[in-house]
Amino acid sequence: MNLSDKIKIKGEVSFKVTDKEGNVKEWSQPNLVTNEGLGFFASKIFDRKSRAFENAGSISVIPNTDTINYYIGEIAVGTDSTAASKSDTFYNTVSKGEKLRKPITNMALNEDDKSFYYQINLRALPIDTLSAPITEVLLIAKSDYPEGTTSVDTIYDSPTGSILNPKKLICRTTLQQPFEKYETDRVSIAWKIRLG
Repeated sequence: MNLSDKIKIKGEVSFKVTDKEGNVKEWSQPNLVTNEGLGFFASKIFDRKSRAFENAGSISVIPNTDTINYYIGEIAVGTDSTAASKSDTFYNTVSKGEKLRKPITNMALNEDDKSFYYQINLRALPIDTLSAPITEVLLIAKSDYPEGTTSVDTIYDSPTGSILNPKKLICRTTLQQPFEKYETDRVSIAWKIRLG
């Protein structure tokens, strides 16, 4: 049995929608941790050159790329209703349906339940509103290190969405309760990740 079969990572996404009248609706649901996400967490837990990292899983689970320099930095909402799969990656999901990516505005470690929290807020503005109901949410890690970097002098921040700012899909879920975010709605999305 691979170590990856024993690493337990649980996630839950919570939503809080406030309409223009001040009415609030809240709910949450579990999410799926992708193979890319498992590779991300394994690289954070183990030294990449260690035997434990090598034995964490097959090459399809732990890709031969260094994810040490990645950090969870964005949450996206989208309109693709395809069921979430462990083989989902950022690059095979980003073009499906309409996507709206937002930088994480709040993050915290809850000492009581040993969970990490990541949050974004969608404002009551057209720029924070999709043209169709929200059917999926994605937790995304990104790196400011271009692939193939060989010198510290070539490391730089690149524009969001550029391939020089590569991304990994950590978690994805298709919503059990898709919802329409109207331009006058404010939405808060919080992702809770717990290891073990």
